Amino acid sequence: MQDWPTIRAAASEAASARVAELLWSVMRTRPPQEGLSFLYRLVDAHLRPDPSHRRRPVVDELLAPPPADQVPRAIIRHDVDGWEGMDQWAGWERRLGVVGVYLLRAPLPEGSRLGDGTRATYPTPPPDYNVEDGVVRDFVSAAMERGCQFGLHYGSPNPAAVGDECRRLRDALGLSGPMPASSHWILSSGATLAALDESGVSHDFCLMDFESFSAEIPRGEPRHPGFLTGTTHPHLLWDAHRRRWLKLLAVPGALEECFVAGEYPTTPDPGDIERYFELFRRHRGVIVLLWHGERFDLAEHLERLIDRLRQLAFTFITTADLAAPAADDEGTPDPRA
Repeated sequence: MQDWPTIRAAASEAASARVAELLWSVMRTRPPQEGLSFLYRLVDAHLRPDPSHRRRPVVDELLAPPPADQVPRAIIRHDVDGWEGMDQWAGWERRLGVVGVYLLRAPLPEGSRLGDGTRATYPTPPPDYNVEDGVVRDFVSAAMERGCQFGLHYGSPNPAAVGDECRRLRDALGLSGPMPASSHWILSSGATLAALDESGVSHDFCLMDFESFSAEIPRGEPRHPGFLTGTTHPHLLWDAHRRRWLKLLAVPGALEECFVAGEYPTTPDPGDIERYFELFRRHRGVIVLLWHGERFDLAEHLERLIDRLRQLAFTFITTADLAAPAADDEGTPDPRA
């Protein structure tokens, strides 16, 4: 059950301001097949009456400009669903002088009893690797020496399973301190996010998967990939149950290899990608280049994107370079990092 408030289209400047405030407190809407993904149908009717402006990061248009010294940034993220290609990525990173954020799967054995008395279940098959294998530990150790980061690509919406997966990953790889995590957006809820926060996860990379995204958008309407909460900026997440800010920082803007390669109906042309980059450049946000570990066959696409982002003066970072915003004098944080 989704527990985030529903947002409807704004009809005035006052309503637009309220929309911007509410968007900070929303991470998920209902699955698109239910026809209730209001976050992706949100149109600022007062400021953006033209339908061509739909499904863009509307919150950025309502915020004050970012600090003058803030630069646009980029993160290379790998969701490791399969181990094929991982050694190639290591050599590729060394050659290009970049470092990645790798999110590994650590599912529990199917049917394992969880702390809340339920049993572990997973909607997708287990990966072809085990985080406790020596080959994984060796890869992680060498990559961390280069500055790469590692975290969890969790596979269940059950908060107890998420906590156990976090512990298994940390124990297997000797990870300590804050770490990033990800899942497809449909696999989590507010309770899941609270469990991540309590497990020491610092950054959440969840996004709307493109199969659902492309199915929901009628033919002929604008198609912008990867915006989850209407902004190009990482921001703190809100615990709707306990009415508090989590320490968890959402990183919402993603460009996935499946979109770039035209493997879904949302096939882009070069102008689409260029306009997407321009949004992040203008608002000085953080773009995430999402490349699954087993898709080294599309590495040339990623190289071209990196070259173009460097031409546009983007700085390449990892989540270690993204700090949560400071609180004001009353202890209330600015939700935007």
